[in-house]
Amino acid sequence: MDNFAPLASLDWQVHVYGEVDAELAAACARQGLDVHSFAWNENVAHADFKRDAAYLVRPDGYIAFVQPNQNATLIEAYIAERKLRS
Repeated sequence: MDNFAPLASLDWQVHVYGEVDAELAAACARQGLDVHSFAWNENVAHADFKRDAAYLVRPDGYIAFVQPNQNATLIEAYIAERKLRS
């Protein structure tokens, strides 16, 4: 699994280690965010990622926000409050 490759885009994006919820995918599309899904496995668990959580990743590769339940409303609110998208 190469979860560093998507970071080359230098844009806001969402990473999910496991399954992407349809509601989250739709919210990300509305916000113009790419969603990258990675297979869940023991290595991911040992790295302290949470299964099926949504990680909003900043352009510099750092995690800005984690939503353990893929709550699309909270992710969109986070983006709107901080005016991250136009």
